[in-house]
Amino acid sequence: MISRDGGLSWRPAAENDKPEFKSLNFKEWQRVSDKLAVRVNEAGELVRTTDDGKTCLPCMNGWRIPRASSVFITPWGVIASGPGGCYRSKDGDKWTELKLWREEETGAADFLLAYWMGRYYGFITKGE
Repeated sequence: MISRDGGLSWRPAAENDKPEFKSLNFKEWQRVSDKLAVRVNEAGELVRTTDDGKTCLPCMNGWRIPRASSVFITPWGVIASGPGGCYRSKDGDKWTELKLWREEETGAADFLLAYWMGRYYGFITKGE
């Protein structure tokens, strides 16, 4: 489907009118600078390398739940996220949490945070 009026109306997109979106593989190295690259490894850790992937180290300093699911290189810095939130780093080492909702908000966001923290720390098992 495609909308040309900001979502007020929709129509089926013609085969030659479909936008293409690049599909990212977060498990591949993404270059931050000439020396630095980051990726999400198979264990869900965000790792960094300075030697083109020959060696790598976890780089999740400051994450509440050290499990990553995505990483993007932007002009604003490295942006990565996981079940514990979204984080920003300039050097791929020290991270600052991005506050995507107000601290005093209650409801679904707080429930999801508590759920994922419970899953990560083992208070909630997969069967529950």
